[in-house]
Amino acid sequence: ERERELAVTMEMSLLYIGVDIGTQGAKAVVYDPRTKEVVARGGATYGLVTDPKRPGLAEQDPDVWIQGGKEAIKEAVASVSDRKRIACIGVSGQQHGLVVLDENKRVLRRAKLWCDSESNAEAKELSSTYGLEIGPSFTASKVLWLKRNEPETWAKCKHVLLPHDYFNYWLTGRLVAEASDASGTGYYDIVERCWSKSKMAAVDPNLCDYVPPLIGPNDIVGNLLSEVADILGLHQGVTVSPGGGDNAMSALAVGAVSDGTAVISLGTSGTLFGCSSRPVFDKEGIICAFCDATGKYLPLICTLNCTGKKLRKKADQMPLMRRSC
Repeated sequence: ERERELAVTMEMSLLYIGVDIGTQGAKAVVYDPRTKEVVARGGATYGLVTDPKRPGLAEQDPDVWIQGGKEAIKEAVASVSDRKRIACIGVSGQQHGLVVLDENKRVLRRAKLWCDSESNAEAKELSSTYGLEIGPSFTASKVLWLKRNEPETWAKCKHVLLPHDYFNYWLTGRLVAEASDASGTGYYDIVERCWSKSKMAAVDPNLCDYVPPLIGPNDIVGNLLSEVADILGLHQGVTVSPGGGDNAMSALAVGAVSDGTAVISLGTSGTLFGCSSRPVFDKEGIICAFCDATGKYLPLICTLNCTGKKLRKKADQMPLMRRSC
């Protein structure tokens, strides 16, 4: 019976779900690759935890991503008459955020987001150690901040994830990471495409045991857990792709997958990035050396707050990025 269902499905066009776990909300679309159309959409909003007594604090409970993602996906698939056509889900996520789990894979505290700058001192210290400028947005600085400021929490930590890794874990029950998002941690070796043991050791000697295994752009994370499939109204045969960091997913979506193509993205942050067949290193940290979602590289310039004055400054740096690429 299942084989007959699959045969009928293959005769029709398959559908794919794209999910974005963003800073201010979650979005989902259902895409038909045959017609090249978005056939359904869904969304949910959520907020950030800030505190005027703690300048720089920006956190979220990872559960808001799960709730927001569920709402967005359920809204999007509600108008799909034949959900057996849905074959795969891919997740895009806000980068750099620090998610820590205990030995039972339970969340230990709110996630420190990319726009959290409480780890500014740790970022400067690691920049000196690495010989490469990284800002407080990078995950490495947040891990070091947590270790120093909340040692009791760090002592319970057994898994260190990024936001989209955590959502993939909720979908499949599998802890994995991929290059585009991992390259924003500050402890990923983009040349060798592996976790950097030396950079992790500079943060904590146990960090190398806490990061998840890496998978490639053509691998799959797994299938939906049965209970998650029931919640979303989907069949358990839906596979979950590696997904990636939001900027890498944007580049993939608009077709910026060859040298010479670039993208400007204006959202909570403002970013300029382009595809490169070789890594681009900038010791001053103006250009971030990231990976894309296809196995290439994605040099990127970013402003944390997308305002006119800062955006003009970044625009002035576009020739520098072009020369580097």
